[in-house]
Amino acid sequence: MYIAFENTPIWAFHGAIDKRIPVTKTERIVNALQKQNGNIKFTKLEDKGHMIYDLYETNPEIFKWMLQQNAANHVIRRNEETHKTPAKK
Repeated sequence: MYIAFENTPIWAFHGAIDKRIPVTKTERIVNALQKQNGNIKFTKLEDKGHMIYDLYETNPEIFKWMLQQNAANHVIRRNEETHKTPAKK
């Protein structure tokens, strides 16, 4: 089974000086999703390492972006079936 994320908005972040997980791992995933026309945004944080837990507290743009997303319009595919994400009431 696979799940296609091309219609799911993703904003990935990775610290460029992360010593635990190389930034190239996130870049590989981002590139693969972009090749599939994925709805992905990637921000490499040049001055950050692995611990970016405070990112949401220091960057209000993340919340603005999240609020602009509309789950009712996103389609998730499992195998060959298509399932529409239920709209919130």
